[in-house]
Amino acid sequence: MTTDAAGTLVTGITGIRNGVNITSLLPAGGYAFNDNGFNPSGNPAFLTFNGVSYEVLGVDKYNFFYDFDNTAGGGIGYFDFIGTGTPTAVTATFTPVPEPSMVFGFVALGIGVGLKRKLG
Repeated sequence: MTTDAAGTLVTGITGIRNGVNITSLLPAGGYAFNDNGFNPSGNPAFLTFNGVSYEVLGVDKYNFFYDFDNTAGGGIGYFDFIGTGTPTAVTATFTPVPEPSMVFGFVALGIGVGLKRKLG
């Protein structure tokens, strides 16, 4: 998932769900009342109750969310929801990844520091 500059709104998603490519992020309100909200501190959770909705193969829609108090009936934690019924509990790991431009900046900084040491 990628977020806006403030880190509070999911603006893009890539990945694989059960071996099938995730094809697109749905707009807020596009499925299961999603708001695509994100909490960068992760406290108490990275996702909101309304969660993030996405499509797989451009056909199946899913909502990935955090249930804080068993409102959805599946317990407390991260869940994946499709259609009707009880959401499925999932294990979620969130790891920040620097933007490609930041990686280039760090590499350039490292090269510059290395050249300065070698030449200086």
